[in-house]
Amino acid sequence: DTYSTVTKWSSSIPTTSDIPAMLRRAFTQLRTGRPGPVLLELPSDILRSELSDDIPTDYAVVNGTRSSGDLQDIKLAAKMLLGAQRPIIQAGQGVLYAGGSTSEKLQKLAELTGVPVMTSMAGKSAFPETHPLSLGTRSSSTTDMVVHFLDKCDLIFGIGTSFTRIHHGMDKFDDKTLVQITNCSDDLNKDYDVDHAVLGDAELVLESLISEIEQLLDSRSETQKFDFTDEIHKVRQDWMKEWSPLLESGETPINPYRVIHELSLNTDPRQTIVTHDSGSPRDQIIPFYQAVNPNGFIAWGKSTQLGYSLGLAMGARMAEPTKLCVNLIGDYGFGMVGLDVETCVREDIPILTIILNNSAMGIYRPHNFPTANDLYGTKYTDGNYAQVAEAMGCYNERIDNPELVGAAIQRCASVVESGKPAVLEVMTKEEPNMPHRMF
Repeated sequence: DTYSTVTKWSSSIPTTSDIPAMLRRAFTQLRTGRPGPVLLELPSDILRSELSDDIPTDYAVVNGTRSSGDLQDIKLAAKMLLGAQRPIIQAGQGVLYAGGSTSEKLQKLAELTGVPVMTSMAGKSAFPETHPLSLGTRSSSTTDMVVHFLDKCDLIFGIGTSFTRIHHGMDKFDDKTLVQITNCSDDLNKDYDVDHAVLGDAELVLESLISEIEQLLDSRSETQKFDFTDEIHKVRQDWMKEWSPLLESGETPINPYRVIHELSLNTDPRQTIVTHDSGSPRDQIIPFYQAVNPNGFIAWGKSTQLGYSLGLAMGARMAEPTKLCVNLIGDYGFGMVGLDVETCVREDIPILTIILNNSAMGIYRPHNFPTANDLYGTKYTDGNYAQVAEAMGCYNERIDNPELVGAAIQRCASVVESGKPAVLEVMTKEEPNMPHRMF
């Protein structure tokens, strides 16, 4: 029961004879439906017990099962999508979890219908954000395109999403028609009244949905139902014009948006996996960094554990050893976990850590912490994190000139490619401006 809230399934093995059956159940839960951790408790008395001779020892791999969804539900979903006036698609983390060709099928659906696509925060990278139909990511800070189309849409077509109501995200779903595709019945009607649902694996449902829509369009002699590309382009153009002064800023201390802009310019997103820390790094990078490959960006939120991005980047590198894995972290976050870069050195996990060091919590103005600032001077911390990284065995640089950031990123990336972790400390300013920050 202790772990029931943080696991998909949890249980305990009561006797030694139950071990095979309980393991079978655990692996079935692990490999079926929505991905998530399972926990199987082995009590100490069972652990110390001898196995009887009649317990089978031959192991057969448990295969997961996937549902393709009810065909009639899929047919109605297709009609609702084509029957809307201004629909948008929300792609969630379930698209990434489904794996295979799910993201490709999502792109095919968008191009077939002309429906714009936004992703949830955890779903970022499920749809290429350089695509003309991309609106960006719906998060605690977001793009003008998301705000514009979410405000004007009449139907939200959710794929691989739980439609979870969050206090720090765009929350304009109550007056919209909602269609939801999910492989977990717990998601249905959880936080919103869903008008129609398809219960099934995102990849399999998309395959059937595309086939159904092709038939509907063919019967109407239509090649594409909607055309919003010019509208998306215009909104994006105006939005980027507004934010370009910060993204290309030459001010010192360096504007954090300039760092994010240089990261985009000086790395290949097809060969890079980027993640962020909580707070400022998350809210600053998510709207502007354009992910193009599934799982090329690990976005996370709804929690504020400082330093989590370091472990995420390490895990990403171990899973994808040919990719440049980058974590963007603030000085507070690095202060929590910074010594763990020694693990990268010791275990040969070459990643690039970029520290935005402004000696403050950038999204919180000084008046939010008057006692801490006035009595303890928390805003004015000294120290050199690059030298800390050097002491741990990492390649390190410290940059205070905005014109040098791009070249520094390139040098650090080259070092990482050679097999050594790198830490780039950038001396930045406090930047409270966030695009459409929700809280």
